[in-house]
Amino acid sequence: MSERIDVTAEYLENAIPGEGSVIIETGYDESQREVEVKMAKWIHKTFGGNIILLKETDKVYEGKRADYLWRDRLWELKNTGSAKSVDSVLRKALKQIRENPGGVIIDFGKSKDSIARIESAISERIRKSCRFSIDVMVLKHGKVVKVIRYKK
Repeated sequence: MSERIDVTAEYLENAIPGEGSVIIETGYDESQREVEVKMAKWIHKTFGGNIILLKETDKVYEGKRADYLWRDRLWELKNTGSAKSVDSVLRKALKQIRENPGGVIIDFGKSKDSIARIESAISERIRKSCRFSIDVMVLKHGKVVKVIRYKK
């Protein structure tokens, strides 16, 4: 990635809380994906926009799908317990959104690592394997810590 920009203020300034709607795709299993449903409602309440919760693909060879279509882009939610695990979860997330990249939401609420360590791990993984522009939203305990745009 050639450019890293803090766009936290942009996200907060452009938020229209509650605008749009949360739609659950036909065949979506809400009982198995409570965390994703809760996050979709939080995104809607915090930032607004149309959010579609995407069901898992029926085709094994396609791999996992992204969790959301938000503002017409794919987004993936990943929870992590440490800066060390960020590398693995982000690598998987990048594969899931590559066809129409919007971003990745990383919730490190259970981690004792500093935001600086989390950010460093994110930047390192993006540098290693991301070939497209994305936004990474970092959350802790349901609050936005930072939104970083990585531009290719």
